[in-house]
Amino acid sequence: MDSTDLSELLANAPVQQQQFAPMTGGGDPFSNPITPMQTKPAVDYTPQFSMLRYSLKNLFSYFSYFLAAFIISLSTPRTLLLQHIPNTYTTGGVVSYSGAAVLGISAVVLSYIFTAVFHTLF
Repeated sequence: MDSTDLSELLANAPVQQQQFAPMTGGGDPFSNPITPMQTKPAVDYTPQFSMLRYSLKNLFSYFSYFLAAFIISLSTPRTLLLQHIPNTYTTGGVVSYSGAAVLGISAVVLSYIFTAVFHTLF
């Protein structure tokens, strides 16, 4: 079977090599060839995410200070901490300076633990 050249069928007109796609909305689909679309480079959001992560870390650091102070101010943890340490209460049943120091140190230790836990999350 012989094949006929396309240029002979088109009366020696140049053969188009571009791809065509139908247009939407009417019109002649053969008058608008497909042109390769220019793609924009993807936007890099890593600086914004690192700022957000750093802000959340700092926010949770402050939250850990508040949480530690709140826990130490409750009566049950305070009595559990101070009942085995001598001279933590005065004669009137008020927490003494040494008892306040123990509570302060325990609050610092608790806030450090909470901060370490919160920083592993972010």
